Amino acid sequence: KAAARAASFVLERMRNEDGRLLHHWRDGKAAVPAFLDDHAFMVWGLIELHQTTLEHRWLWAALGLNGLMLDHFWDDDGGALFTTPDDGEELLVRRRNVTDGAIPSGNAVALSNLFRLARITGDPEMEERATMLARALGEPAERAPTAHTYLLCALDIVLGPSCEVVVAGDRDGDDTGALLRTIRERYLPSTVVLLREPDDDVVVDLAPFTKDMRPIDGKSAAYVCQGTACERPVTDAGSLQELLDAQSRRRPR
Repeated sequence: KAAARAASFVLERMRNEDGRLLHHWRDGKAAVPAFLDDHAFMVWGLIELHQTTLEHRWLWAALGLNGLMLDHFWDDDGGALFTTPDDGEELLVRRRNVTDGAIPSGNAVALSNLFRLARITGDPEMEERATMLARALGEPAERAPTAHTYLLCALDIVLGPSCEVVVAGDRDGDDTGALLRTIRERYLPSTVVLLREPDDDVVVDLAPFTKDMRPIDGKSAAYVCQGTACERPVTDAGSLQELLDAQSRRRPR
């Protein structure tokens, strides 16, 4: 609830007229155009909020802000992201920070966001943009991997392999809750989750691949997918646990 209040405050009161973020808040006013890190970290937080609450509004907000970030920070020549926007203060050199320190770089966080959003929505264009960014960051990461630790975490999402789980059922149903608890009891950093409630057209707009995913014989069902291939849906927590464990065993050691 605290995270939702913080996100709502930023989205409602710390953005300019085109929807991009403003960098700071003081004396009741927001000011200064935000940087790459501001946008990338906010998108990260919105993705986490969506994965925690499975409320569509946070995913819509993440996708919208991520699109604005790509529009104004993307380097068409280098395939990475600049620290400052294309319409920001004119500088002698428009820099790109790709090194992870105590805080990850905006580029590494943006890469993780792109891969996760691509998996959640099934958007091939976002996957392609993520691949372009990964290639741009690959050479410096290969030279000094310990200076690109969060970048390596982001690459693990796509190399892992990753896993997408769609739970089809009523949000407040006991059987839906049992399936979600089974997922959340595990550490699954490369897994993303969607809730597909009956007659919920919003999630289909966000992730068209969920269109035909529905409860089975009146019971909530979990669809475990990898890319475009999905396992047979299951309706009990034990079977879902087996599928998730099988996905974990496929990960390279």
